[in-house]
Amino acid sequence: SSILACNDPHRAKLDSLSAAAARPHSRFPVDWGETFGARTPHYAALQGLSKTLQLDGLAAIRGGEAGRALLDAVTLVRIAKHL
Repeated sequence: SSILACNDPHRAKLDSLSAAAARPHSRFPVDWGETFGARTPHYAALQGLSKTLQLDGLAAIRGGEAGRALLDAVTLVRIAKHL
C-alpha cells in the first residue's frame, strides 16, 4: 500500500518505539507530585507517533500484513500503559 511506503522513512523510529514499549518497566520521567503542573514534554511526540502507528496498522491490514498490523496495535496499547 502507498501509505505503508510513506511510513518507510519512519520505520526505524517506529521499530524503536515498539521495542521500548515492550519493556515492562519503562516509564517517562514525570513528577506526578506536581499534579496538573507535571511536565510532559514527551506527550506531543507520542501523539504524533501514535497517529503514525494507527495509519501504519490500517495500511498493513489493507495490504494483507496482519502481523504488522497486530504489532502496531500492541505497541499502541503498551504506550498507553507507560503513560
